[in-house]
Amino acid sequence: MIYNAIADCIEKVKEKGLSFQAYCLPSVVFVIEVGDFSIHRDYNIQKLLLENHKSYLFSLQQNDGYRRFTTTFPVNYLWKLGLKLGAEF
Repeated sequence: MIYNAIADCIEKVKEKGLSFQAYCLPSVVFVIEVGDFSIHRDYNIQKLLLENHKSYLFSLQQNDGYRRFTTTFPVNYLWKLGLKLGAEF
């Protein structure tokens, strides 16, 4: 999943001790600025940052369909059965 790769990238940057800024833009773009590459100081980007709630809400709404699907009878039942039988997911 993309979000896992983003989290891994941020951890690598932290491990290297690099300074960074990380944020998402409302167009569902995630940004990691490394070092003194500070596009977040640009006026146009700052305007987008004031609307970054849009990408956050979009990702939650996209995940909601998956959540609804996994809580339906056959899927949820099989998942719980697998847990009881010791299956790894």
